[in-house]
Amino acid sequence: MLRSGVQFHWLNQGYTSFDAFLQTLDRKKRKNIVAERRKVADAGITMRRMRGTDATQADWHLFNRCYRHTYAEHRSTPYLNLDFFLRIGRSMPQNILLVVAERDGAPVASSLVIHNEDTLFGRYWGALEHVPCLHFETAYYQPLEFCIEQKIGVFEGGAQGEHKMARG
Repeated sequence: MLRSGVQFHWLNQGYTSFDAFLQTLDRKKRKNIVAERRKVADAGITMRRMRGTDATQADWHLFNRCYRHTYAEHRSTPYLNLDFFLRIGRSMPQNILLVVAERDGAPVASSLVIHNEDTLFGRYWGALEHVPCLHFETAYYQPLEFCIEQKIGVFEGGAQGEHKMARG
């Protein structure tokens, strides 16, 4: 049996900003990303990024709640738990980026990525409600901006579905 899958690998080509990255894409991809980001903003969602060193217990509880809610929505069982998130938050906070999506100050979704100086790995994510394109904003575009700002060379986003994400 053959198994087909898609892996997301992004290389930072020395971009100075997310807009500079967008300018390297063909018109259609650039237009799609801008439209997706606009949908999130038009829904009243703001994004907040925090390093693991700044994450509080409340932030970890929020992430866990979002993560578990998304698994429940997909009728699946999450394989990570709050204890795991709290442990990594204590043992490797310098390697963690949490992204929180909020509407009117209330959390709506969150994502988690792990990084070192050279590479940002994976993305765990969850949402408390469905907002079109929020997954891409929270789990891809925000981490890409972080990579550009921190001069991280590679984003290994992991296994993907059918969406054709830009490969910079």
